[in-house]
Amino acid sequence: MSELTSRQKRILRYTAISIAVVIFYILLVYTYFQFESFGSNQTDIGLVQAIWYVFLNPTGLGNAGILKSFPSTFAGKLIGVVFAITGLSLIGLFVGKVTDLFKEYREDRRLGYYGTDFKDHVLVIGWDDFSQKIIQDLVISGIKVAVITNVRSEVDRIYEEFDDENVFVLYTDYEKYDQLSLANIGQARQVFLNRTADTDTLITLLNFHNRFEELNLKYVVRVKNEDLLPAFEIDDVRVEAVTTFNVASALIASHIFEPDVAAFGKDLIESADASDDYEIQQFLVTDENPWVNATFGDLYWDLYENHRIIPIGLGKRQNQTRELLNLPADDVTIEAGDYVIMIVNGETAQSSEHLFGVHEGGHP
Repeated sequence: MSELTSRQKRILRYTAISIAVVIFYILLVYTYFQFESFGSNQTDIGLVQAIWYVFLNPTGLGNAGILKSFPSTFAGKLIGVVFAITGLSLIGLFVGKVTDLFKEYREDRRLGYYGTDFKDHVLVIGWDDFSQKIIQDLVISGIKVAVITNVRSEVDRIYEEFDDENVFVLYTDYEKYDQLSLANIGQARQVFLNRTADTDTLITLLNFHNRFEELNLKYVVRVKNEDLLPAFEIDDVRVEAVTTFNVASALIASHIFEPDVAAFGKDLIESADASDDYEIQQFLVTDENPWVNATFGDLYWDLYENHRIIPIGLGKRQNQTRELLNLPADDVTIEAGDYVIMIVNGETAQSSEHLFGVHEGGHP
């Protein structure tokens, strides 16, 4: 049996105290009526009537027809004083505790402690301006993201940038791997590791692999020191390590959801300054695509002359593997299931989705 969290323990404690107070109050009321006599027309007061009175008295309804005279015994008067003092106090205490519980519920939900039902999403470990750009690219492409952060203030920053329909945030220590079930790690498509220090990133990668080996996760790792890249080449771990110095954030996003783009674009981006105005995208060729069964040459000149889009590659799937053609020959046939890789800018990116009839990125 799993150990209760501090929040669950607190709720159980509040519940136990509330039940104890109600039972004590019922017994007090029952005792009150045993001391008092209210005339021949007053029926005997039993436990059920005492329970009813407990819920009437604190609300300000008073005797509600049950009491027909003032208490005459010392014990009755003493208990009456207790009623007068505690009635409204208990109401105020109850309302205050309920309000606290609602606030706590909202805070826990904001911090991710109620989990998410995201599927086929990307899990991002570590938040900074760099990962923010990555998440922006993913969200624009229709991919949901779960962010793990160990800094409370970053939770508010993330929700200022993104809505909870596309981004889920979990506030927890990076070493609390059991908590990752709240981010639905079992249904994640990939994990992007973005710790502050490369050594922390490597340790996190190894721990993830040991903890979640059965999930066969694919990792994309941001490495700040190029000399450490060989350390991330680990047997039996599907990991792609990329450096901040050589690779723009768009390329890391490509490793996450556009593998053809990543393979083709690495040399291109490393040999030139990255531009925020242009990026490389890939689009699936469906059976309804206007260029299905056409040649790459026809596609190239049509997109370039009429839409100012530059096709630069073609990704073909063959027996569960991927063959990437860099600048293929004009006579190469485009088939359904291929991916067209091309350079677009902010103006032509949206028109590309309209032309191809699909969102950018990889598709299952």
